[in-house]
Amino acid sequence: MPVPLGKLVLFTGVAGTGTCALLYYLIQKTFSRASYYQLALEQLRSHPEALEALGTPLQVHHLRLTDKDNFVDIADAKLKIPVSGPRAEGHLYVNSSRDAPFKRWNLQEVFLELKDGQQIPVFKPGGENGDDAGEKGVKVTSSLPAAPPTPTCPAFSPRASGRSAGMLVSVSLSLGHNKCFCGF
Repeated sequence: MPVPLGKLVLFTGVAGTGTCALLYYLIQKTFSRASYYQLALEQLRSHPEALEALGTPLQVHHLRLTDKDNFVDIADAKLKIPVSGPRAEGHLYVNSSRDAPFKRWNLQEVFLELKDGQQIPVFKPGGENGDDAGEKGVKVTSSLPAAPPTPTCPAFSPRASGRSAGMLVSVSLSLGHNKCFCGF
């Protein structure tokens, strides 16, 4: 027995809307479980000046997935997390990166911007709880033994690296925000 067109359109619309709502929920849940998201919220919850400005209890709202300030790729994550408290509301801006896929995320900068325009720096690298990921410099690490590797960065050649057979040398060159990671 054929289904009337009106019912078919209604059922398709309900199923499509339900699917979109489920996908939106799953994407939000994925963001909220990500380490860069959790690290930023830990920094906010441990920052007395930010907590005083917002008030407690602190409420964290869902990300606007269509906001151009929310960007995540394999090596960088930039988020604008809506937060509020009894005294004020605003956005927690998070800038995080990692050296390679499947490595640990490192916070680069976290600051709270309140609705009145006031900005409160929550985290900057190189501070008491930061690392040196944003500083300029060269870091060289080596490990033994390793199979003879091949260069992964065009900035260096095997002859220029001074490597010996069986040694893996990793060079991390950081000039501001531009980084080159090489392994020989």
